[in-house]
Amino acid sequence: MRKLIGLNLGLGLVLGLAACSSTPNPLLTQDLQKIIQVLSDAEYPAMKTQNLYYGTGSIYVKCMTDPQNFAPLQPIKIGQELCDGVLNMMAQEARKTPGFENLNLADLKDPKAFQRIREGMAAKDAGEEISE
Repeated sequence: MRKLIGLNLGLGLVLGLAACSSTPNPLLTQDLQKIIQVLSDAEYPAMKTQNLYYGTGSIYVKCMTDPQNFAPLQPIKIGQELCDGVLNMMAQEARKTPGFENLNLADLKDPKAFQRIREGMAAKDAGEEISE
């Protein structure tokens, strides 16, 4: 009985510390203009490393909206795996920038973050001021 209680307390402590140590998604907290610049700067090295290219627009946007574009004749899983490789490399590149040290694949694939970034990119492409 004592071992069971000790195990439960130990597990609770570990889970509690893990929950407290999670960091907020920098794509939701950092300045939108800075985010777009950091991701844009991270795209080319990531594409080059993964040998996956997209000619027009953002590979980040394309991977989030149509990953199968990169493997049209393969099972859908292949396109997603290729995109995950590029997005992981983008996160690795972006982590070199202060404020983005903890960026990861889950942050990049967060639907709220993606919507925020996509709206900012659309405004930038239209020549509008990027606003929060």
